[in-house]
Amino acid sequence: MQGLAVELSPGLRVNAIAPTWTDTPLWDAMGADQRESTRRHFEAVIPLRRTATIDELAMGYLFAMENGFLTGQTIAIDGGVALRG
Repeated sequence: MQGLAVELSPGLRVNAIAPTWTDTPLWDAMGADQRESTRRHFEAVIPLRRTATIDELAMGYLFAMENGFLTGQTIAIDGGVALRG
């Protein structure tokens, strides 16, 4: 993100959102048992002890799009997973 942001500035801003696993329709093809097992696994390892909602992820994207002074950033919306090392 940083290199691309430098290359494309000042005309464009470049940012990324880095979410942890989130139960979205993307996982509809996964069997219900496997999907539930995956959800439980992430709830156990995420410090907030839950997965994000789609709305919580969307708020991150909206923040990155609406803040005109933000560029070259990767925003982790991961409930603190990155803190675990």
